[in-house]
Amino acid sequence: IATLSPLLSSTSTLSTTIETALTLRPKGVFVDHIRYVSGEIMLVGGSNTREGINAYRQALQSHPYFKTVSIPIGDLAGTQDGQFSITLTGTF
Repeated sequence: IATLSPLLSSTSTLSTTIETALTLRPKGVFVDHIRYVSGEIMLVGGSNTREGINAYRQALQSHPYFKTVSIPIGDLAGTQDGQFSITLTGTF
């Protein structure tokens, strides 16, 4: 996150969207990698519980910045040892 601070301090829609996605994380959920490629943001991280991953997914889905929120079923089922990847699409 410290590495992304200069990007997040800009006023672009993308930086606002990333900042929003990070702000929506529930306690116990961390993001350690963010990738942006033409209209998609991928967040990669982990959680202490699978409920934390699901809560994060739900928080992202309820926000108007994100058109779709996709997460592999194995990540939700807890088969990835708390690791997850979430793909967000929208107009950013």
